[in-house]
Amino acid sequence: MDAIHIELDGFRSFNHYQGHENGNLLLKKTAELINRELVKVKGIACHLSLGEFCVYCRHKTNYPEIFEKCSASCRRKKAMTR
Repeated sequence: MDAIHIELDGFRSFNHYQGHENGNLLLKKTAELINRELVKVKGIACHLSLGEFCVYCRHKTNYPEIFEKCSASCRRKKAMTR
């Protein structure tokens, strides 16, 4: 098993300036994106603290590919909200 720590850069500032309601929505959407990818690899995730997640899954060698898919999905979501 691997444990992966994910931290959302700039989340504290976003939460402060955009409001806690929007911050909670961002966390929820991020969790949905993470979980969508984890279902494919039979992993689990948990929310650790403000803007931080921990992911547990079977060892993979293609983490850069998985992270890029998640990042691309986040970028698409961000572009759609502008």
